[in-house]
Formats: sequence, structure tokens, C-alpha cells
Amino acid sequence: MLTNAPEHEPPDRPASPRQEELLDQLEAITQAEPFGQLAVGELAARLSCSRATLYALASSKEQLFLRVADRVLARIERVAAADGARPGRPTERLNAYLASVLAEIRKIGAPLVAEIRANAATRQRLVEFQRAIVHEIRMLVEAGIAS
Repeated sequence: MLTNAPEHEPPDRPASPRQEELLDQLEAITQAEPFGQLAVGELAARLSCSRATLYALASSKEQLFLRVADRVLARIERVAAADGARPGRPTERLNAYLASVLAEIRKIGAPLVAEIRANAATRQRLVEFQRAIVHEIRMLVEAGIAS
């Protein structure tokens, strides 16, 4: 089970290609089953790597989950921002932005969103994500009013 440790431990350096591959696989695992129920040894076995390799990504299981959650939410923000920045009328851009956010959240699935909400550290990241989404929506609405 994940603890509710609120500290966020950013990686010291960018992930290597192998680490990116492992993070991709960890994302897939978190979308399919509760991360909190998996042991680090089990994750290492499923990813065909050592525990040390996973601890090179993050210093604890909780920090590993936070890294995966950060990555997922950051990707949603990037994809949605790109869709919302496309040329077009403000209403079209707002619709594209909202559709993108919803589509990306559907991809990660309700179980992962619930697990992110259940953990203090990832819940804080979710709040930051929600604030960023609201800010973007506000900016798009204001652009529509101004036009």
C-alpha cells in the first residue's frame, strides 16, 4: 500500500531511453491495476529489471508512483495545450482543448485517477493539474470574449 508522504522528489536528471521505456511500462501497469497493491520486486520482475533500476528512477515506491502520475498529468497538459493552441476561433480552440483533456483522461482510466486522488502526494499534483486546466479554460474563454 502506498503511504501518503507529501514530499515530491523530482528526478536529478532526464531519464535515459531505457528509463523512459520503463516509465512507459509502469504507466501501462498503473492503468491496468492498482499500483499500491504491487511490490517493488514484483514490478521489477514484470519489467525485466532489477529493484536497483527502479530505485534509480525514484527513491521509494511512493516516489515512483508520483513520478508516473506526474508524467501522465504532464502529458495530458501538453496534448491539450497543443490542441487548444491550434488556429481557429476561440470557441473551436476551447472545444478542442476540452475534448483533448477528456479524451486523455479517459485513456488513463478511472482506477488510476482514483488512485492518484487517494494518495496525498499525487492528490496535490492532481490539484495543480486541475488548476492548470481551469487557467487554460479561463484564458480561452477570455480570448473568445475579447474577439
